[in-house]
Amino acid sequence: MQGLTLEEAQEKIRLSLSKIVVEPIVAVSLLRSRPVRGTVSGEVFRPGIYPVNT
Repeated sequence: MQGLTLEEAQEKIRLSLSKIVVEPIVAVSLLRSRPVRGTVSGEVFRPGIYPVNT
């Protein structure tokens, strides 16, 4: 489900289940988000990996 929104993931799961279950009801939620980090490298004062606020 990587790269999908919650709604897109929910619909994809619902469509897959609809092949074996009549009118499935699917609810998808995010338990914990992963931190986004960026790398600063090259001729900079403080190279490293830094959190990116989204």
